Amino acid sequence: MEAILAMPQLKVIQPDGWLRPPGLSWGMAASAGQIVTVAGQLATVNGAMNVAPGLDFVAQYRQALQNVVEVVTAAGGAPANIAMMRAYVRDIEAFKQGGAGLRDAWMSTIGKHFPPMTMVQVVMLFDPNALVEIDAVAII
Repeated sequence: MEAILAMPQLKVIQPDGWLRPPGLSWGMAASAGQIVTVAGQLATVNGAMNVAPGLDFVAQYRQALQNVVEVVTAAGGAPANIAMMRAYVRDIEAFKQGGAGLRDAWMSTIGKHFPPMTMVQVVMLFDPNALVEIDAVAII
C-alpha cells in the first residue's frame, strides 16, 4: 500500500508596511515545524524593488541583513532562528575588504549567531545598483 503524504500548509510572510513584490513573496512559512524561507533581499527599504544609487558594499550588506531579519521577525522568529543564509555578491573582494564595517553590520543585526552561509560572486543582480543579495532559511 502506498503512503499518502500530506502537503504542508504554506503561509506567505508580508512584513507590515512593506510593498508586495511582483511574482514572489518576501518569505514563506511551512506548518511542519515552522520552516521559513526568505527571498533574496537587496539593500531596499520596506520591500521596495530598487536599491538607492551610491550605497557602498557595507551599507548594502547591512540593509540586506536587516531585511532578512525583518522577514524572519514577521514570521514570529528572531535572528537566532536563522538556520542558513546565502549571499550573492558582485565583487567578492569588496566583501573581503569590508572588515570592521561588515563585522559591525553583522553584530548589530544578527548578533552572536552565526548560521551556515554560502557566498557566491555573480555578474549581475536584479537591480543594477545592487552589490549584494542575501537569502535565508529560518526554523521557528
